[in-house]
Amino acid sequence: MKKLTFLVALVLLSGCVQERPWFYPANVSVKNNRVCISVPDDIAGKRELVGIGIYQPGAGGKAEWSTSVAPGQQPIAVMPGECLAVAFDGFQIGHSYSVEIATVGNASNEAPRKYWTEFTLVADKADGKKLAVVPIQR
Repeated sequence: MKKLTFLVALVLLSGCVQERPWFYPANVSVKNNRVCISVPDDIAGKRELVGIGIYQPGAGGKAEWSTSVAPGQQPIAVMPGECLAVAFDGFQIGHSYSVEIATVGNASNEAPRKYWTEFTLVADKADGKKLAVVPIQR
């Protein structure tokens, strides 16, 4: 009987754990020969940008570029598929980058979301003047 009680308790308790991922995947692509980093269409409703940072691995955690919205500032709306880091023009062919995006929703019960992607910028094989991104898989 103790064994059966233990197994039932184990099954019930293990079904209660639903942790969210630390980061959700961000989208990275090339539009008009510029790197475009965006959030996916994964939740309904409006999102606002908290901050975005672009890092190069091995740079000691120092951001190549970042921006954030302080409390009291005009919020920046985040639309799925919209390029977010258009002000950063420092992407270089042959370099790898990590990008972290933090957003909040407009609902009081909605938790903040962090998006992350990592990629290497390369020249397109078909046309060396065009850019391409190669996602880094970990």
